[in-house]
Amino acid sequence: MDQFKRGIAFEELPKLYQETIDICRDLEIRYCWIDSLCIIQDDPDDWVREAVLMGSVYRNSFCNIEASHAEDGGGRLIFPWDETKVKQLKLRFETPLHGFIDWVVFNRSQNRTNDSGEAPLYKRAWVMQEQLLSPRSLIFSKTQIHWVCRKTEASELFPTGLPDLRRGHELKSRSMTCPPLNYLKKWLVTEGGYKDNYSLIGSPHIVSPWKGFCAAWRGLVADYTSRSMSFEKDKLVALAGLAAELKRKLGDSYQYIAGMWNTRFSIEYELCWEVTARDNGEKPYRFKEYRAPSWSWASVEGNIWRDYEKDWDLTGDTQLSYVENVEIETTDGTLTGPMKSGRLRIRGPLLEHQGGLAISIDDPTYCQHAFGKVYTLTMFALYCDQEVWGLALQRVEDGENEGCYKRLGTFSFSDDVGGDGKTYSKYYGAPQEEITII
Repeated sequence: MDQFKRGIAFEELPKLYQETIDICRDLEIRYCWIDSLCIIQDDPDDWVREAVLMGSVYRNSFCNIEASHAEDGGGRLIFPWDETKVKQLKLRFETPLHGFIDWVVFNRSQNRTNDSGEAPLYKRAWVMQEQLLSPRSLIFSKTQIHWVCRKTEASELFPTGLPDLRRGHELKSRSMTCPPLNYLKKWLVTEGGYKDNYSLIGSPHIVSPWKGFCAAWRGLVADYTSRSMSFEKDKLVALAGLAAELKRKLGDSYQYIAGMWNTRFSIEYELCWEVTARDNGEKPYRFKEYRAPSWSWASVEGNIWRDYEKDWDLTGDTQLSYVENVEIETTDGTLTGPMKSGRLRIRGPLLEHQGGLAISIDDPTYCQHAFGKVYTLTMFALYCDQEVWGLALQRVEDGENEGCYKRLGTFSFSDDVGGDGKTYSKYYGAPQEEITII
């Protein structure tokens, strides 16, 4: 710290930092924020304080400079330029119906932007805040420079703007026409918020502004949890700045709780997340130190996804469990700070597990005899297919949380093929109980 106060010799900085500072000087930008230089690395208090403020840093920046192929501070920002990598091949064809049509042929792999996920930078969880909150991004890849702002995405290959690169089957699909990260970025930097911009999702499943936002957030979580993180304890902290900015735009009607958004009739669906192995084959597991309550996806390591898709307006699903109250406590007193505790009170059909259900355990290193009795809380049911979905729970038998429950995973059951409906009715019509999950 004393050395930093006296000054830092330019030649002593890593090559990546030197190149970044040179770019800032060329752009006549006087101040440059580099996390490892601007946050005291060996001071936990300063780190926690600054982590929450990162949303404001990125949101109020002039431009975010991204070294997409740098593994760490020892990487490079600028690579040797090869003109052949950014050339278009223009062709003209004559067709019977439309006459002459101009075509542009190029290598799709040379048009990577911030949503590709292929470059090392975009495999890092901490970078997601930078991607979403910065009003402009100047992206240096191995082959060319990309530009992303609230109005345009461009590159040296397409300097006037990127074309729509979706293939035919993608254009006709029912999925989002705008990727979740792109949608949230436009939403964050545009006045009006989700109520005016949810149609960017472009799916017939999205029938309200709030559902559009929730769909984009679930896509963000899936992307975020597939990325790497140097320190696992940072799982929620690395999203704190982004969550704070989203909360600022959403207003007081929406509560951010341990990586999810709490509103009536949506939080129950958010609880039905599942976790799978990472792309490198690493099995999921529950983080040993307390990082989040068991009902939050942030309590586990692995790729988060959802097998159950709630579309009651299309399929007639019935919601059976309802969250009555959520209480969280953070170390700094904010909703987005590091978690100390979280309690969720919910009412629904609760049964002791007797077998016959497909249970997906969050941490497969556990075995049933290790956690004793298993209970099921039925969350949703679909009558026409005789299906139920819900949470698998473990009851806490001693200590200050005696009588509460912890999440073990999820369960599902289908009685539509050869069944007599009795098992479906058993879980659908089980006695309603109010319990607390921690």
